[in-house]
Amino acid sequence: MFRLISSIGLVMVTYAGFALLGPVLGAADFKMALFLANPVWTVPLPSGGTWPVEIGAIFLLLGLTALGIETLTTARAAGRTIGYRALSILWLAGGAALFLLVEGFGTSLFLLLVAMALFDAVAGLLAPVLSSRRHADPADEEVQDGEAQGDAPQLGAPQPEALQPETPQPEAPKNEASQAEVPLNEDRRTWVRRPRAVDRS
Repeated sequence: MFRLISSIGLVMVTYAGFALLGPVLGAADFKMALFLANPVWTVPLPSGGTWPVEIGAIFLLLGLTALGIETLTTARAAGRTIGYRALSILWLAGGAALFLLVEGFGTSLFLLLVAMALFDAVAGLLAPVLSSRRHADPADEEVQDGEAQGDAPQLGAPQPEALQPETPQPEAPKNEASQAEVPLNEDRRTWVRRPRAVDRS
């Protein structure tokens, strides 16, 4: 439950308490702007002067501290839950409505608090988007590197060619004349040359 409460919202609620209860518990002519300008105490400075610490300055320091805490928490958690983001938008809308419609909230200090609430709401909405893109970029870079390595020519030492066994070449066929001297007929009988008859007459 406490994780859904914004620190800036707590500062705005504290301001609203003084602005609403001041006329009731204080003087009849209570003015919030004059109340914020009242110095609470003075701080001596090394220069010899004094710094009057006003109530408005205290509220401003509290608002800046709350904004820093919310920014660091949002960045570390990569965005809050949906309920927290919805409440931050409600803080912003409520603060803007009070600044415009209710007397006692129309001060420069409360406008700065509304601006801090706006920054907190925008940061809560953008943090998940930026976190998802940051986690997706390394995968895209690896894919691009792989494609670049695949397209680039690979230079390396020449590999020796594999030795292949030589196949024996077939012998050249004999000439047709030598094959025609001893032809074979269909029934595998060899033609035999007969000697010529000598004419003795």
